Amino acid sequence: MIEPAPTHAGWFLFCPVYLADVDSDGPIVWERSRWFALLFWAAGVIQSAAIWVLSRLDHDYEPQWMFWAVTPIERGTGDA
Repeated sequence: MIEPAPTHAGWFLFCPVYLADVDSDGPIVWERSRWFALLFWAAGVIQSAAIWVLSRLDHDYEPQWMFWAVTPIERGTGDA
């Protein structure tokens, strides 16, 4: 599988992540290091539980995952 090139560094709750395709309806998100895999999983569980509770309390609630794209990653032009 080809891993996409990250365009932004950011956060998924308390887990540092990389993001790609941030302007789409479904950005690609993955943890910045394999050491953060457990944090990424825990953030997903907490976010899923929050979405479940909010969906039960407000039937008009539109679920959204909380990803913060904080820093754009600059890529070189390849001119050396």
